[in-house]
Amino acid sequence: MKPSKNTEKPKKASAGSVSLESFRDRLRVRFSFNGKQYTIGLGVSDTLENRKLAQAKVKELQSDLVLQRFNPENLSKYKLRKDLNVVRPPEKKELTLTELWNKYVSYKSCTVKAKTLNEYKTTVGSHINKMPVQDISKALDVRKYLLAHTTDSMTKRILIHINACVKWGIKNKLVELDKSPYEGMATELRHNWEDNSIPDAFSDQELEAIFDAFANHKGVLKAGTTDVYRGYAYNFYLPFVKFLAYTGCRPSEAIGLTWGQIDDKLQTITFDRSIVHIKGEAVENEKSKNNRSRKFRCDDKLTNLLKSIKNLKVSPNELVFKSPTGKAINYNNFSNRAWNKVVDPLLGRETTPYQLRDTFITKQISNGISAAVVAKWVDNSVRIIEERYLDSDKITNICPRN
Repeated sequence: MKPSKNTEKPKKASAGSVSLESFRDRLRVRFSFNGKQYTIGLGVSDTLENRKLAQAKVKELQSDLVLQRFNPENLSKYKLRKDLNVVRPPEKKELTLTELWNKYVSYKSCTVKAKTLNEYKTTVGSHINKMPVQDISKALDVRKYLLAHTTDSMTKRILIHINACVKWGIKNKLVELDKSPYEGMATELRHNWEDNSIPDAFSDQELEAIFDAFANHKGVLKAGTTDVYRGYAYNFYLPFVKFLAYTGCRPSEAIGLTWGQIDDKLQTITFDRSIVHIKGEAVENEKSKNNRSRKFRCDDKLTNLLKSIKNLKVSPNELVFKSPTGKAINYNNFSNRAWNKVVDPLLGRETTPYQLRDTFITKQISNGISAAVVAKWVDNSVRIIEERYLDSDKITNICPRN
């Protein structure tokens, strides 16, 4: 006997029947009302946690359909997204120029030299703190303010630093800019030395006169006497002055030089540190101003100078040149007190100890040493030597070699 076919029609979903389904990994509910099909996206992805929350919405919808509270004009009440407490991150506060600069200085404090860090905090930082323009993007306004309140040279320096600061901020997602608006702005301005970059090397006669003046300085002659002196006798500094003239090194490198940087035969010097004074304190720096170390060969004149001042018992860490009190020489004190009182009256013009560097460079090139070699000796580039140190007036009488 053949089984009879089941002719019973499938039952329709009862009133209030709601199905929960996943579509493209998003949860939604489907149901019918008054003969019309409805689909409501719940606004959440298909996860176990969201399914538990969705079941509560399904029950709420079923209840509204059965009790005839369903309003097709208000479908949003069944979306899960509406019931979620969305925690929005607070709006990101844009940093001011001062705030960004302080972060930049803090970041650089472990890598830059003490003198540079002091410049960041005082000279540059002071101008930035005073600026009423604190919007980082207002580069033209920043430039306008600086030009109105300081020199072109200082404005150039500050803009160079601000540009580096902003580029750092962009790289580290602290500034929402595509590129620094300060890029290239400093190139339009010139430093004072670029406009007045006339090196002033001492002639051989002037240099010998400077040596003699230091050698014979016994202090200030007391009024009414012919052999009684008072004050400091600056002949103490003669070896220091000669060393600057014989090496062309920076004063800070000579001030920081220790006997451990000179070989036992006094024939090779390693320049790899310096000392500068910041707020009256001597601060040691490793390597040169350009973060390099270099070897310097001594000629007989320099070797003899070092022999004349080296004691039999010196430690490697002992300074070669000291102040009268046995401490590191303070360059500003030496320049303003000893140099200005001994040299300027002698030559009848304002000079600085740095001109001994001009003198060394000019003299070496006059003697036929290439600018590239001299640049290595003094830790500079050929361009900087030609622009800032080489006294062209002193080499105009040199004839080309055949």
